[in-house]
Amino acid sequence: MESTDVIHSFWVPQFRIKQDVLPGRITTERITPILIGNYTVMCAQLCGTGHSYMTAPVIVSSQADYDSWIRSQVAAAAVAAQTPVGRGQQWIAQNGCTSCHSIDGSSTGIAPTWKGLICLKLKLSGGTNVAPGTVVTANEAYLIESIVNPSAKIVNGFQDNVMPKTFGTTLSQSQISDIVAYIESLK
Repeated sequence: MESTDVIHSFWVPQFRIKQDVLPGRITTERITPILIGNYTVMCAQLCGTGHSYMTAPVIVSSQADYDSWIRSQVAAAAVAAQTPVGRGQQWIAQNGCTSCHSIDGSSTGIAPTWKGLICLKLKLSGGTNVAPGTVVTANEAYLIESIVNPSAKIVNGFQDNVMPKTFGTTLSQSQISDIVAYIESLK
């Protein structure tokens, strides 16, 4: 495990385990759960604005069910990787973007949902050289700018400095295009 920003803490209460995750340091933890079921991993550090939303499911299944699930995921990924939308979806899943952005229209309280975002009129609370109250349309150019420079336009009701500002240098143009294609597909 590795954090890109602040101290987090990997915690699954039912497993009786908690491990700090530090920026710039790789931390490992081995877990061998023995009870099949659904659990929740949480962040146990007060790490920032979205702390209370940092949860994810932990599913403990039988080996046969897991093997079947892996086969279905590999097949689905092979099909999806052939399209920009599929590649964008894979990149987003691999990098945890849905920890802050929902894809089903629900609110995370951290960042705008991506479902139905394209062509939506957004009122801004500010941004780089943008006056509060400015209204913009969430089009392809807006999405690209929001990925590359997340402080450029801050949507009303959300805070600046939540989204990492590194994607402009760590993502290729084709990766950004694939991500935008995926977001545009969420109607």
